[in-house]
Amino acid sequence: SILISGSIMESISLELKSLCRLIDKVQVKGKSEFIEVYEVFGGDDDEIRNMKINTKTKFDLFISNALDNKVNEAVDMLKLKSLDMKKDAVLSYWHDRLSAAANNP
Repeated sequence: SILISGSIMESISLELKSLCRLIDKVQVKGKSEFIEVYEVFGGDDDEIRNMKINTKTKFDLFISNALDNKVNEAVDMLKLKSLDMKKDAVLSYWHDRLSAAANNP
């Protein structure tokens, strides 16, 4: 996968933006503010790319819940069949991260 920052996301074409999704906000060592990290999935195989396009709205809501520490809501969204962790490494990452957060309040 290709990852880009929010500042790069602002500079790319609308067509390419449609093949990107916010996956996290991280704080880089030595910086006080968080940066947005986007996945560019245009290079994924057709099946995975189409799945990500078709679930983008649900995924965006999932990420919003996860980043707002709405763990229960985010976990419930992972149970939806349309968000397939087996085919989406980002969802698998978030599943593990949310599970750890739920077990260590």
